[in-house]
Amino acid sequence: MIFLTLLAQILFTAVYAGYPINVRLIGRDGKGRVEVFYKNSWGTVCDNYWDDAAALVVCHNLGYRTGHAIDGKELANPGSGTIWLDEVKCSGNESSLADCEHLAWGVNNCDHDADAGAECFHSYPVDLQLGKDGVVLLDFLGEWGTICDDSWGDNDAQVACRMLGYRDGSVIKGGEVVPNVHKIWLDRVECIGNEINIADCFHFPWGTTTCQPNQMARMQCSNPYPVDTRIAGSSQRGRAEVEYNGVWGTICASGWDRNAAMVFCRMNGYSNGRVIITDKQGSGFFWLDGVHCFGSESSIRECKHRSWGTHDCFIGQEASVECYNPYSQLVRLIDGTGDNNGRVEVLHNSVWGTVCDDYWNDKAATVVCRSLGFKQGKAILGKKTHDGTGQMWLDDVKCNGDESTLLECKHKPWGDSNCKHSEDAGAECIGRINA
Repeated sequence: MIFLTLLAQILFTAVYAGYPINVRLIGRDGKGRVEVFYKNSWGTVCDNYWDDAAALVVCHNLGYRTGHAIDGKELANPGSGTIWLDEVKCSGNESSLADCEHLAWGVNNCDHDADAGAECFHSYPVDLQLGKDGVVLLDFLGEWGTICDDSWGDNDAQVACRMLGYRDGSVIKGGEVVPNVHKIWLDRVECIGNEINIADCFHFPWGTTTCQPNQMARMQCSNPYPVDTRIAGSSQRGRAEVEYNGVWGTICASGWDRNAAMVFCRMNGYSNGRVIITDKQGSGFFWLDGVHCFGSESSIRECKHRSWGTHDCFIGQEASVECYNPYSQLVRLIDGTGDNNGRVEVLHNSVWGTVCDDYWNDKAATVVCRSLGFKQGKAILGKKTHDGTGQMWLDDVKCNGDESTLLECKHKPWGDSNCKHSEDAGAECIGRINA
């Protein structure tokens, strides 16, 4: 109750400070009677001259792409109390109904059976990114803009940072910032902290503000979320799904191509993959949209994509993949005392060959062992392995330890080596996964 009272006082003050008016639809599913907030109370709008252009202004304020007018005869729920506006004439690009031509507030010749209404369509998926100096930028209706820093706090930054793939976020205060050349899209953002999208938080209608251009919300993000993936359907073929913030969701097929499929398949233990179309529909919860990969990324989160949870896809538009050439079939351990140790060999051009132990270390061994289903690996140098024969495929292998396969580590060109088989690298694997 205290919050609602304060909110009413804020809105009341806002009207007299030059704020474009607050607006709402009384109905359901984006359709209903238009009401505006003035002099601390909600009231209706008369449908004289009411048209699609006026309805579009209302719908934009409420976060929708498009909309059309409904006159009083079509409304099932006439209002009561004050009729605040009459003879509203808009061009359609105004920031609010207050910017449209209209009679003086409260002046009208209407009854409530002539209350104006609107039906709004296609809630706009709000995208977000960080600009220079940590300035928060929003894409709404195809135009990038800022958020006013009035009431901007750590809860708001937390929600915005999760949209960018991070667990934590905090407000940046003070300091010099570049001049704002963008439209201010949001003001008075108030998040609880568990919202998926910044647009889900309380805020004044889109495009309404009394802020100065230099009042830009800023933040810093930290602690990137780990991202897991799975193939829903079978181990090799099916719908591409990602786990983010502890929740599984799908990927929109928009922009999904072979490069993206390759990255996704590598995350699932395969060296290659392709896009397929299936009739296996998901739950309707999409985590990613507009995924664009070069194909060399080690994780799908490294590919360019819209903010997490931002999409305009429907059930039936889920991305799917078929993965092939499991990593476990591209590397093997030979001549050891068990299946967890031995000489390392890799498959290239359908021929098995060895790896020279120059620069060979535990990180490289761990990469090999993980691809074979173990948690960790220890390097075995050539002096302690049985000598191989034939082709020596890799030399000067240098791994960070987080690669999906030995082939992603730095190395000389295939077959370029100055080693003898007495220098064949080996590995001992520890901790079988799901043993």
